[in-house]
Amino acid sequence: MVEMSHRVANVILFAAVSLFLGAHEAGVYTLAFSYVLIATRMTFWGLDQLLIREASKDAATLSKFFSNFTYLRVGLSLLAWTILCGVTAYSLPQSDNTTRGLMLIYGLSILPESIINLGQAVLIAQQKMYITVIGRAIETLVKVMGGVLVLWLWADLLMLVWMIVLGSIVGMLALLVPILSREVKFLWRIDVHFCREQLRIATPLMIGGMFYIFDSRFDILILSFFLNESAIGIYNAALTIISTLMIVPQAYQVAVFPLMAHLYSTSSDALDRLYGYSLKYMLLLSLFLAVSLTFAPASLVRLFGPEFESAAPILHILSWTLPPLFFNVPVVRLLITDDKQSVTARTMLLRMILGGVLGVLLTWQFQSLGAAGSRLISSSVPVALNYIYASRCITQVKSIHILWFKAFVACAGMVGILLLFNSFISDGLLGLFLAGLAYVLILWWTRTFSREELLLLQRLYHYTYKKIQDIFVST
Repeated sequence: MVEMSHRVANVILFAAVSLFLGAHEAGVYTLAFSYVLIATRMTFWGLDQLLIREASKDAATLSKFFSNFTYLRVGLSLLAWTILCGVTAYSLPQSDNTTRGLMLIYGLSILPESIINLGQAVLIAQQKMYITVIGRAIETLVKVMGGVLVLWLWADLLMLVWMIVLGSIVGMLALLVPILSREVKFLWRIDVHFCREQLRIATPLMIGGMFYIFDSRFDILILSFFLNESAIGIYNAALTIISTLMIVPQAYQVAVFPLMAHLYSTSSDALDRLYGYSLKYMLLLSLFLAVSLTFAPASLVRLFGPEFESAAPILHILSWTLPPLFFNVPVVRLLITDDKQSVTARTMLLRMILGGVLGVLLTWQFQSLGAAGSRLISSSVPVALNYIYASRCITQVKSIHILWFKAFVACAGMVGILLLFNSFISDGLLGLFLAGLAYVLILWWTRTFSREELLLLQRLYHYTYKKIQDIFVST
């Protein structure tokens, strides 16, 4: 929930920059955010995961870990900001001095964000997440409300960046004050040998984390070497829509992973059913979204401003990254549940290599459309490999080929209605609604959902309705 609210805040800020300042400034903001995000994640080094693991085993070690890891985070943050200075000084050939200066100011948020992450680890280890929620809420309010207000009153990107830095500092203090006053006794003497050993232990975690963050921003980094800020801002408008929709599988991942882990040791049949249902729902939902975005992108990208209408073709391509990314969520959770995370690490490395090589080649030839194409290919190939491995070594979903056929027929029905409405009727929203209705009816007609699933959905509906009714009655 905390990470999702953080993601939503970033989406709101990008949308506000786009609406108030236009494509060029949106591109500047995107560049600064992307490079600072990578620099910040570099400072994490997996230390938060080590702290959670060790402090959960022995609460008496919490002060030692937190104090020494704080010193390490300060040093790593200074190193990351220095590297950022080098990147802004000697790289980014398409960027101007204003962009470079803005990135360095944004980089001042690296240290507080790194300490916030460490503070969250302390609270997770002590199972006091409510303090994290409060601290993150305060930080988000300062950034979002303060940032939007600054843009509305002064339309100044520099002031927005200073507000983001201020929000990070406020969020850091909101966590440190309760932690240091009640939870942890800070040790003012650094244990050099201990720090060196922990850095060594955490290095594999850092590498995995960097794979993930580079994978999520590699196309922006490549674009920064080929295109100007306006083109990057337009590209990120399409990417922001996709990133917002990715909240759905991430939320599902949080919900399904503990249940998978439990069923793995208790009931293999129930695990197989859960895995099969998860693949089905992720596939059907993602295909519906992909077709919808392919035929109704113009109205969406115009939400960022009239300059962003040229992002529609990019969104056409990026929308088809949703099916592999949605489908990959239950597959990866199953692999990790079966202790096959080495497989996911190798496919993530392949995804990074594909993204980097294809990104350079296709962006060089086709600019933004090439970057979108490289993301689509690099997202799809590793997912196929993950699924093939899981099917051969863990469990095989029955009749998966029939599910794909039924999904194809339902998508064809959607496409037919959308083509009809786009040709003869100008009301795109009505066409999208009827296409969605046709999608559901075709799935029902082809008996895509079993009686057991329909009963489960009916029970879920009644449970949700009762909960909502109870809330209104109590208020």
